[in-house]
Amino acid sequence: MHGYLKQSFEVTFYYWLVASALAIVLCVPSWPWLWNQDPVMWADDERQGSSLEERAREAAKRAKQA
Repeated sequence: MHGYLKQSFEVTFYYWLVASALAIVLCVPSWPWLWNQDPVMWADDERQGSSLEERAREAAKRAKQA
């Protein structure tokens, strides 16, 4: 609005630049004091300790059964 009133694209560009920088500073980092204060604890994977080969065998076994 200010750039329009002054008829200056440079003023408009600077407002966009400042707004973009502010949005990046607020949104990109994972601020621990602002967001994620109480993270959702998802259910543990019961196969978490199994190896990749074991998971592949289980998947192949399920595919044969289907």
